[in-house]
Amino acid sequence: MRRRLWVWLVLAVLVVALAGYLGVRTWMEYRMAAVVDRQLALLPGPVEVTYGNVRVKLFQRSLRLDDLTITLSPEEPPIRIGALVLHNIDRYNPIPHYLELEIRGLDQRLAGSRVPLAGMLQNHGYERLRGSAFLYYRYLPERRRLELPRLRIDIEDVGEIVLEGAWPQVQPVGLPMMDWRVLDTLALERLELTYRDRGLVPRLLYRAATRQGMLPTSLAANIIAEMEWSAADYDDERLDASVRALRLFLADPESVRLELEPGEPKPLGDLRDLVLVDPPRAALELRLLLRIPVAY
Repeated sequence: MRRRLWVWLVLAVLVVALAGYLGVRTWMEYRMAAVVDRQLALLPGPVEVTYGNVRVKLFQRSLRLDDLTITLSPEEPPIRIGALVLHNIDRYNPIPHYLELEIRGLDQRLAGSRVPLAGMLQNHGYERLRGSAFLYYRYLPERRRLELPRLRIDIEDVGEIVLEGAWPQVQPVGLPMMDWRVLDTLALERLELTYRDRGLVPRLLYRAATRQGMLPTSLAANIIAEMEWSAADYDDERLDASVRALRLFLADPESVRLELEPGEPKPLGDLRDLVLVDPPRAALELRLLLRIPVAY
């Protein structure tokens, strides 16, 4: 009798706990939907965002939005996202000082888009973009420093980019990545970019070579010869190593890693001007290094 009582008691506790969990989760989902709607109302007029379900995982402290549709303007094809998972966000500042989010099931039709990149991809045979992304950044106001521990963008049949970097002397005014003043408020301290090709580079070489009446291998050889000729004037081992890495990558496009680590932070505005005027000198000042990853 006593054993039965304990069994019923345990079951009752479990039912109450489950009901409490579901109740709290439902309340949190309702509350977070209201927060999301308020934030979406602040978007610029042409931008429209709709979504399906809002899901909250209490123990992981994450928020998930399903079936998003983002329309940047009436003329642009909509961007569809299967799920956006918000793992962590700063809720105390208008522009979050830290953010960690994941995008799953990204899908956009390219036909009709006025974005130059979309036109370029269409010229190389792409009709849609499908993929995923992950972003984690943090801003350290006491040090005036923006850090990007990880940005990953993976697009099917195009390629995957993994980016890490740090930019001191940041003034978080407006939306930094959409504000032209970003060049005046950021200085490059470190940047590491790994690119894994999934079919884009052979298409680029083939189309460029065909337009010049050449074979892709001949065009790649010409590119390398010109790079070697430019690098020879500087007698710099990092430049020479970068040319060798580029030669290997163009011969067999799999993955390549770009590393920039100037001796001291370089303002992005100055770097932009230097790259336009003297690319090899910019590579030297940034201590550019291309290399083929041993294992990726």
